Amino acid sequence: MEQQILEDLNRVQTVFAQMQSYWNHAARS
Repeated sequence: MEQQILEDLNRVQTVFAQMQSYWNHAARS
């Protein structure tokens, strides 16, 4: 159970980082 939660958090964190990278790139243009 705990392992599943950690995996979900890790996935959300990865997606969040990708979104942030995308917005930073878009704002620079």
